[in-house]
Amino acid sequence: LRAQGAPVSVAELQAWQANTIAVSAGQTPADGARADDTVARYLRIVELLSGDDRVPNANLGDLLAERSEEGAFSPETLQLLRDYLAAYAEVLDLLHETAVMPVAVFPLDYTRGFEMELPHLAAFRSSVRLLRAEAIVAAVDGTPARAFDALAATTAIIAPLRVEPLLISQLVRAACEAILLNAFNDTLAHTAFDAEQLQAIQRLFEDLRHPGALAAALMTERVFALEVFRHEPQAVAALQPGLAEGGGAFAPLRLMANAYGWFSGDREHYLDSMERMIAAASLPYPEAEAVYNDIDARLQQSTLLPALSQVLLPALIRVPSTMAQNEARQLQGMAAAAVERYRLDHGTPPEHLEALVPEYLVELPTDPFDGQPLRYQREGTGYVVYSIGPNKTDNGGVAGATPPEGDLVFRVPETR
Repeated sequence: LRAQGAPVSVAELQAWQANTIAVSAGQTPADGARADDTVARYLRIVELLSGDDRVPNANLGDLLAERSEEGAFSPETLQLLRDYLAAYAEVLDLLHETAVMPVAVFPLDYTRGFEMELPHLAAFRSSVRLLRAEAIVAAVDGTPARAFDALAATTAIIAPLRVEPLLISQLVRAACEAILLNAFNDTLAHTAFDAEQLQAIQRLFEDLRHPGALAAALMTERVFALEVFRHEPQAVAALQPGLAEGGGAFAPLRLMANAYGWFSGDREHYLDSMERMIAAASLPYPEAEAVYNDIDARLQQSTLLPALSQVLLPALIRVPSTMAQNEARQLQGMAAAAVERYRLDHGTPPEHLEALVPEYLVELPTDPFDGQPLRYQREGTGYVVYSIGPNKTDNGGVAGATPPEGDLVFRVPETR
């Protein structure tokens, strides 16, 4: 691994990640110096969001979900959203200030491994929800410029997560980008952006893409796991406390197995599996899925003693599907912005996405789940752009209760 330039210890990880983040963010030394101011604002945002909710008896996530469930926001919900914006005005000001500053990353202690504290992740997700609320209220109030600024600020708060080589950060990033896409969808239901704003929104979704993010996160995961393997067999009991029940009957077996190299062989199995996962991270989703499914099948083979690989690897099996869903959402955002640009020029949405190429899109966006163009249907003066999703079944633009049950749908209503 070292010969490949990959880190295998926490000390090596620190230097590797510092370089990886700087390259991914496109930072110059001057940017890095100015980024300290950005970090200071991040820290303040985390501090302001760490206290009690300032709007009692109302959950922002539930309020934002109302349009998906009911088709519109009620006057009561809109008022509560305004209350949230007023209560967190200082946070919103900081978010907009940060949006125009160099990309920076939250300071983390990688020496903690799997026990690393990540307070910024919850704060960033809360921040994205606040910005979605701001975009909705701005759109309802007929101020598309303010709605656009909220969308732009959302991509700025996501940017540090995009370059943060941690698996949990990439999963939170995917969740935040789903909120961003919903925010764009919400605004289109209430207002119309001009051509310049739509071009910028299209670029925002394009810039969210970071094909190397998953591989970098898995490499970090591997270093953390190697630290755990160094403390076998105690790590097994720590990761699976239930195994210690019954008077610790497994403890002598674990110690004996370790003495005879049992866990050394498991470490090699883990490293081989991770090498395959990291290589598959750059493959099209159907090919990556086949690799991960094969690894999963091997994990199902039972053994007398619990192996660390059987604890550490299963949580990674579904990650490619999550990343593919996120890629589909990025492409939906790009396509929808292009459709709206076409609508501005022609007065109506296109009949087919092919009409957008090459003036509005360089090429047709490809559904990561089957390699075919994203599906599109004109619905009167509205339209739907959708991916067939993880079940790889075209449900005609009908979403399921969960992604595996239906399509991933971006629908703009006929009446706006």
